[in-house]
Amino acid sequence: MRVLRGDQRSEAGSAWARILRTERGRDAAKRIVTDFEAAGQPVSLRTVQGWLAGRLADEPYILLADRLYGPGVVAEIYEPDSPAAAASRRARLERLVKGGAA
Repeated sequence: MRVLRGDQRSEAGSAWARILRTERGRDAAKRIVTDFEAAGQPVSLRTVQGWLAGRLADEPYILLADRLYGPGVVAEIYEPDSPAAAASRRARLERLVKGGAA
């Protein structure tokens, strides 16, 4: 992973929030807390609310999200113009169309 600075970090934070909201839908913050706790990486509700407001998470959380919400999350954050990021966005859209965010 590369170090993001300034505008890159802000854009990555917005992408991170968008990923989480579209993956977990209604009551996203509580659902994300539950997901991370179940995976052995506890996170506070306040922290998740910050993420949903656009604050970028630390790398361990992003790596775990890649496992929880499908491969490509890391690419969407760090290489948003890559084929892997495009495939991840497409897969998430397909999941939303088929079943919607819970």
